[in-house]
Amino acid sequence: ELPEGTPSAQMSDCGKPLGIVSVPAYGVTVAESASEPQTPVTLTETEDGFILENQYITAVISHGGQMTSLFDKQANREAIASGAKGNQFVIFEDRPAGNDAWDVDIYHLATREEVSPAFQYEVLEEGPFRAALAFATKISDTSSINQIVRLSATDRMVEFITTVEWDEVHRFLKVEFPFNVRSSEASYEIQFGHLKRPTHFNTSWDFARFEVSAHKWADLSEYDFGVSLLNDCKYGYSTLGNVMRLSLLRAPKHPDPVADIGSHRFNYAVMPHSGTLQESGVIAEGYSFNVPLQVTRTNAAPGEVSFFNIDRPGIVIDTVKKAEDSDEIIVRMYESFGAQADATLSTGLPVQSAVEVNLLEHETGEIKVKDNKMALHFTPFQIRTVKLKI
Repeated sequence: ELPEGTPSAQMSDCGKPLGIVSVPAYGVTVAESASEPQTPVTLTETEDGFILENQYITAVISHGGQMTSLFDKQANREAIASGAKGNQFVIFEDRPAGNDAWDVDIYHLATREEVSPAFQYEVLEEGPFRAALAFATKISDTSSINQIVRLSATDRMVEFITTVEWDEVHRFLKVEFPFNVRSSEASYEIQFGHLKRPTHFNTSWDFARFEVSAHKWADLSEYDFGVSLLNDCKYGYSTLGNVMRLSLLRAPKHPDPVADIGSHRFNYAVMPHSGTLQESGVIAEGYSFNVPLQVTRTNAAPGEVSFFNIDRPGIVIDTVKKAEDSDEIIVRMYESFGAQADATLSTGLPVQSAVEVNLLEHETGEIKVKDNKMALHFTPFQIRTVKLKI
């Protein structure tokens, strides 16, 4: 058991048994046992910090909790800019001229202050499944950060599990990563797709887009290499040049004088990758990071079943649910790469018939079903919804 009050006390799954299992798409695996990692993750302490390494990446974390190196072994490429520090917490003064709780003015960027490095650290896990470090950081006399930095044997990303005790006035907390990537645009995930925004202030339009709304991830990529910053509940990003920031907490005082004051828990991760955004698996990793595998005990016999599967990586099955007005099943999909695609939706359920419906679940056309498979064509970012009678 971890002593209460230490930075690692927040990490609920630390010390629990770990294992590797394989689960099919939109399905279930009943496993009697889990496997060992083929290549274990390692943790090594040096004079300047720690080295976390698995078969995909090598990350260097300083004793203050900053990331000074993130090397992608597959791409043979360093992801953090030379001499820079990733996972750097920064504070800005936040006093918008208009609506206190709704607006963010670009002028806050001129008030950047770095949060001091962590004053305490400890090793939580040293492999072979996962390596993890805990850091305690002080923002001010009234606010602090406890953070777990971890790398598993099977992941291509470094995770940051973060708890903040927040009690500030008109202050804006962000975390920034200076990437070793140059691009005039960054990509941001939104519902059912993604969009691009400039990484410069060349025009008045660019100047006005200093903060971008996004959901699961943002990505900065060149032709053959890029880095993604994923999160599970924070939806403001900004990228200027090669520096990407994730907005974490604000402290407005109107109309609610205690808005956001208290304890906060959120996670983010940084993932280098080869190839383009579409080729790298970032979209799937964003879903996995936000909707992790669920584990439970059962008396069922070992085996596995996949309820739904689609044969094109660019097509995402976003929603499976009961129909609003019947016992039929709704399956909603969308094209996530920004390209036309032909795909086959298959299911392990016995389908009697299928119809296409709109977002209100009104029928718009019949879909042919053969051997529980349906052929579908998608245009770029198109949403298609089918209703299945079982």
